[in-house]
Amino acid sequence: MKPLAGLLKKILVMAVATTAMTAPVFAKKISVLYVDGQNNHNWAAMTPFMKAQMEKTGLFHVDVVTSPPRAPRPPRNLSPEQKDKAAQAAEEIRKKFQAKWDA
Repeated sequence: MKPLAGLLKKILVMAVATTAMTAPVFAKKISVLYVDGQNNHNWAAMTPFMKAQMEKTGLFHVDVVTSPPRAPRPPRNLSPEQKDKAAQAAEEIRKKFQAKWDA
């Protein structure tokens, strides 16, 4: 019974591997939309790289949209009560997770 189980296992592995290798040939490309122009990373350099990497696989159709620049936000002027609440919340979080952070 052991040799039969080993043979079945090999056949199953080969079938899965063959399917995995041939599936992209017949599959419809997956559409991907990158929205860049935001956040705190070098999106101008990374977006073309990520697009090229995804398209190189042949599995993806990638479109890129750059969001317009946003006007700078005015600084927050918190009241003393809001500052106290924020400090208290931060202290509660620190106490709750300090043991995990120190580990």
